[in-house]
Amino acid sequence: MTKAQLIANVAAATNHPRQQVEITLNAIIWEIKESVSEGSTIYLREFGSFEPKHFKARKARNIKRNTEVFVPAKIIPAFKPSSIFIEQVKKGGQS
Repeated sequence: MTKAQLIANVAAATNHPRQQVEITLNAIIWEIKESVSEGSTIYLREFGSFEPKHFKARKARNIKRNTEVFVPAKIIPAFKPSSIFIEQVKKGGQS
């Protein structure tokens, strides 16, 4: 499903104008990105959480050249689904 399809489905389900749904969805996505990039975790009950995931700096091996390389520390965004969401997906979306 694309973002446009999601907007159309939500607009149809809620009887709200498509343009208003798009503005709301964009605001939600922006807020999630801003909060996670500032180091906060967003918890959405029965859905999951968005959080920054920290990786320490480490040494790795370049197997082609058989040399060690330094991999710097990094932070990436991560999503952890809730157990309710996981169970729903396992059942194939049936409630």
